[in-house]
Amino acid sequence: TNKSMLAGLEPMNDVLRGDPAALNRWASSFASSLAPLSGARNELGRLMAPQLRELDMDFIQLLRNRNKFTDAIDPNSALPDAHDWIDGKKIGYPENFFVRAFNAVSPMKVYDGLSPERQFLVDIEYDSRPSFMKNSEGVRYTPKERSELYSLIGKNGYFKRELRRIMSTTEAKAWRESIRVARGNGSQIKPELWQNVYKQINVALYDAKRLAEGQLSNYKEVDIRRFQQDYSGEMQRRGVALPILENK
Repeated sequence: TNKSMLAGLEPMNDVLRGDPAALNRWASSFASSLAPLSGARNELGRLMAPQLRELDMDFIQLLRNRNKFTDAIDPNSALPDAHDWIDGKKIGYPENFFVRAFNAVSPMKVYDGLSPERQFLVDIEYDSRPSFMKNSEGVRYTPKERSELYSLIGKNGYFKRELRRIMSTTEAKAWRESIRVARGNGSQIKPELWQNVYKQINVALYDAKRLAEGQLSNYKEVDIRRFQQDYSGEMQRRGVALPILENK
């Protein structure tokens, strides 16, 4: 429906089928538009803070994301920035003020080109990224923790170095051509298995993720949450009700 006249009905259908995230998105958009100068506030936010943010599908966070100019009024409660997991930079944030100003008012945006590493992933159609919604123990990360973890993966440089090593032994165009030739000969080829390229990237990404989790600034706090979660689960299996251990 994305190219038809019914595309605008998709958010409404998501709300009607009871999707909480869709309901919060609609409610935050509606609430923001009720206040005066909704369009001007959006443009001001794009000029001041065009970068993407890490947030949960929470009404207050979505409303704050639609009014980014409030960061100048209350910077302490600003939503954390989304960081690129390859180089650690802010996503969608041109360093040049004049570029940000141009992007805020122009329908044709200007951004930096793709890095060689990202271009390689695009060329081999590698469709994956590290997920920091929960850690390996099932403890849910906050938006601030996710922002720091993505930044750490990029700043550590481990994944980028491993990706360059893989690039030095695998040329994307030749790799795609070898798949095309094999399929032309009647073979059923899965790119995720071919020549172990995807597997090497997955292993490097997993190691980079674990390294970043160990360097998290509030690692001990996350570990306490894991202990509380495990303890609560064990007590529930025994049929023992516990008070809320965490102040949300």
